[in-house]
Amino acid sequence: NRLLELLRSDQGVPVNIHRANVLWSNNKMLADVGAKPPATWDEFFVVAEKLKAKGVPALAVAENAPGYWGQDTETCIIATLGPDKWAGLFNGTTKWDDPMVKEGLNISVRALGYANPDYLSVGWGDINDVFVAGKAAMMIMGDWTPGVLWSKGFKDFSWSAAPGNANVYQ
Repeated sequence: NRLLELLRSDQGVPVNIHRANVLWSNNKMLADVGAKPPATWDEFFVVAEKLKAKGVPALAVAENAPGYWGQDTETCIIATLGPDKWAGLFNGTTKWDDPMVKEGLNISVRALGYANPDYLSVGWGDINDVFVAGKAAMMIMGDWTPGVLWSKGFKDFSWSAAPGNANVYQ
């Protein structure tokens, strides 16, 4: 009935919905450091340090044009705010100067320190190649990703909610 109401209104109807806050992990690369996909940002930083010790970037990032890291930063802020306060940023019930927003931004800055070093020259469309080539152990990307990975013949990956984003569909 709600769908019919939307059809009759000027609000529109969603025709394509994707989840953006998904962590994709290279199974072999994580196994090589005795790690599993991190569920929290604290766990992520422990895994990232293990990868760094082996000279491996933890996160595949593509930022030759603005946007990619913005999506990843959203997952950091969601992790500190939770879904209700995150939504509150857009309806005015959560203020942008909330200390938890600052904490999320600090996580984002820290996480970026574990990205592939050439991230400023990598395009959004090329990030899957960075991941498939083993140039980074994880990436945050939407639920559209497996089709791209499979099309490249890559199957040794797993997915989970981005750190701190369990039960949040962004």
